[in-house]
Amino acid sequence: MKKGTIGFWTLMLVLICTGCSSSSKEEKRQLITMSKEEAPNTKPQSMQATVSDDNIALGGKSYHSTVRREPDPSLTIVSNEEGERFVDNRITLHITCEGRTILHRQFTKADFASIVGERFLKHARLEGLVFDKTTPRGMSFAASVGYPQSDLYVPIRLIVSPSGAMLMEKDELMDEVPEEPKEEGNGKKE
Repeated sequence: MKKGTIGFWTLMLVLICTGCSSSSKEEKRQLITMSKEEAPNTKPQSMQATVSDDNIALGGKSYHSTVRREPDPSLTIVSNEEGERFVDNRITLHITCEGRTILHRQFTKADFASIVGERFLKHARLEGLVFDKTTPRGMSFAASVGYPQSDLYVPIRLIVSPSGAMLMEKDELMDEVPEEPKEEGNGKKE
C-alpha cells in the first residue's frame, strides 16, 4: 500500500506542478502584455518644429525676421515630477534689413541663465520666441523658458536695435488691470 500511496501522491504532485506552471506561464504572458500596454512612454516628448516670418517697419526701413524653433536631442533632456522626459529646443533668430543680415543667433535655455536662474532651468526648456512689436529702442521679441506642459514660465524680452545689437531682460507681467480714469468734479472723464 505504501507504494500505491507514494505513487498517488507523486502523480498528484506532478499534476499540481503542471497546472501551476501552465497557469503561471499564462499569468506571466498577461503581465508582459499589460506591462507593454501600460508602460510609460520612455521616448522623450518633443515640441513641433516651427518657422515664423515677420516683416517689420522701423525707422523708415524694412526688416525681415525669421524665427525657427527645433527640438534638439543633443541638449540635456528635461524631466518633470512624474518622470516624463522632454527634448529641449534650439531657436534661431535671423534678422535682415534690405537683404543684409543684421543678426543671426541661435538660442538655448542656457543663454537666459542670468535672467531665469539655474535652479529653474534644471527642469525647464526654451519654449518659444516671437516678434512682438517695435519700440523706440528697436524690435521687441518675446521669449519664454518654462516647465513642460505647465503654466510655469519666465517671460523674457529681447530688444534688437536697428544695427543688430541685442539686449535681454526679464519681461514684467501685468499683475493688475489698469484703473479707469477718475471722474473730476464735473462728472466727466478726462
